[in-house]
Amino acid sequence: MSYAYRVGSALSCLGNALIGGDPSESLSLVIGRSILASGFWSRVPLPGCLKAHFLRVARRNN
Repeated sequence: MSYAYRVGSALSCLGNALIGGDPSESLSLVIGRSILASGFWSRVPLPGCLKAHFLRVARRNN
């Protein structure tokens, strides 16, 4: 795993922790779960490739 990937992952987990989420989960996972549960992020217009990424992350971690 590259250094840049690990730093990016750590920043994503930190961002999630700062907004009150579980510090071991990434923002992608939280957004993906919200889309699957028809939450807030399911109503936000996202580019198809980004939405597909969030859903892939959420399904992989369930």
